[in-house]
Amino acid sequence: MPAEDLPADLFIAQVALLNEDPDLAETVLRNLLKVEEGNVHAHRLLGNILLQRGLQDAAIVEFTTALQIEPQDELIREYLFSIYYNRAQNFLDIPLEAHKARAELEKAIAIRPEGILSY
Repeated sequence: MPAEDLPADLFIAQVALLNEDPDLAETVLRNLLKVEEGNVHAHRLLGNILLQRGLQDAAIVEFTTALQIEPQDELIREYLFSIYYNRAQNFLDIPLEAHKARAELEKAIAIRPEGILSY
């Protein structure tokens, strides 16, 4: 979305991220979501921030919420697929955790059935 088309809060959050201030961006986005719960762009951007901080479970919540609002958003599907796929790979490196890897791969397949890597 071009900057001139962004709501003010989203623009501020993006500028904060460009200025390497994810704390401000997160605060702005959370405040925006209190008013506009269905703002798919805010959920996606907040999910990115949380993912960059290593908070995968919180990022999954934001991306899943965004996907419920905008089911055809391929970027959100790609984020979720990547999280689940990478988790599966991590579980494969741990003895006796193959069942957890399979569960994560099943989630990845559910998000992106055409994602060949999951198979």
